[in-house]
Amino acid sequence: MNNYTFPNIVDETDWIFYSAVHDIPHELLHTEFDWVNEPENAVFIRHGDVWFSIDEFMKIDDASPLKLELGWHAIYHDNTFNSGYLLMLSESSISYKLARFFGTSDKTIKHKQ
Repeated sequence: MNNYTFPNIVDETDWIFYSAVHDIPHELLHTEFDWVNEPENAVFIRHGDVWFSIDEFMKIDDASPLKLELGWHAIYHDNTFNSGYLLMLSESSISYKLARFFGTSDKTIKHKQ
């Protein structure tokens, strides 16, 4: 068994409906998301003024305490691996929650890898 330390969540949204391509500012779509092949079929989400394609998030392993204990489905790391965003999908798949994290919290559990 290993100790698992959870990220320090500093900001979490309520449930939000997914955004369509027409919701994104036009210039942002062509500068930040020019790599998206078919933007009209992509799923976009946002946290305040920060926009993401859902493809930028990495799925969290089903056995991870981050998913088992807290229910988060995917993670996006900023430039450093010590901060980023967590993504939770609703059971109906029509909405999501995002949480900004920075560093680690005091919460630690024993976890079998």
